[in-house]
Amino acid sequence: MKLFTLLIFAISSTCIAQPQTTYTLKGVVVDRYNTPISNCSVYEKATENASTTNNCGEFKYTTYENQITLGFNSTLFKPFEKKIDLKSLPLTEWVVFKLNTKITAKTNCNEVRLKGKVIKVTKVK
Repeated sequence: MKLFTLLIFAISSTCIAQPQTTYTLKGVVVDRYNTPISNCSVYEKATENASTTNNCGEFKYTTYENQITLGFNSTLFKPFEKKIDLKSLPLTEWVVFKLNTKITAKTNCNEVRLKGKVIKVTKVK
């Protein structure tokens, strides 16, 4: 009987999964002059998870990790990477990723979200 009870306890404790914390990052990618960068690939290094910016440079990215390395890639500039601690960011607000580059592409964005925490990204691969 003890063995049966122990077996039932072991099965039930492994079946009850703890919910994972998800982090959803709302970001805006701009160049050093606050020009939004559209169609920029935003990806988590060492994974296949990625997002793409819209015409206003905005993206949303969801992950289970609280510390990630985000990569930014486009045909307009060399790739950039930045280590991000998601626990330290105000995830209820937009985060501005200001890349140390200048783009010449035009945008048809009416309003760029520039309010919120600004993270300067200067490290080039």
